[in-house]
Amino acid sequence: MSRDEEGNRVTVDSDGIDDIMALSFAFVRDDLQQTQFPREETRLRVGAEQGFTIGQNSVAFTRLNARYTQYVPVEFFGFQPGPKTLIFDVQGGTMLGDVPPYEGFNLGGMSSVRGWDGGGIGTGASFVQTAVEYRFPLFDLSLFSRDFPIRGALFTEFASDLGSAAQVMGKPAQVRDKPGEGFGFGFGVQTETSWGLGRIEFALTNEGDTSVIVTIGDRF
Repeated sequence: MSRDEEGNRVTVDSDGIDDIMALSFAFVRDDLQQTQFPREETRLRVGAEQGFTIGQNSVAFTRLNARYTQYVPVEFFGFQPGPKTLIFDVQGGTMLGDVPPYEGFNLGGMSSVRGWDGGGIGTGASFVQTAVEYRFPLFDLSLFSRDFPIRGALFTEFASDLGSAAQVMGKPAQVRDKPGEGFGFGFGVQTETSWGLGRIEFALTNEGDTSVIVTIGDRF
């Protein structure tokens, strides 16, 4: 289907199927010395993608995005000796040309603004997103003859589509009354596992919604 239940376009071609070709470029500068609980490192990622659909009603688009993450060692509070880290993360991006709804920037969710559903803040042709997180030692847990360092985390996050929702085909965010910007904050516990960083987090949004997140892998 090329339109949703409200009659808004979800694909470019009327048969409901878009064939896309894209060419992507990426630059990454990463001086992380350790992948879990890094303390004093930076990461810069810049990307560009040129894409177009193939079909009767072809369109072309260019996606530009960048992300910068800074880890700063600090001496704030903690519940036992150990590394304490403040993390700053900022992202931004824009799309040039036509913006099919499935190519727009979806804001909200576990990898965006925690506490919101995925895409719950908005879907835009441009965006900016920021996060600040403080990580600190809580205690060490001995389990199955292994020590697990348990860390606490306090975080706050914000995202905005910069008023670009109307530039997306079908205006999916506007017809669903998505706010276009929002923030969340919360706390959690983290530990190192054989599969990556284990996280259990509680998040609250500026609209009063709450969520509990259990996942493997770092937010940043």
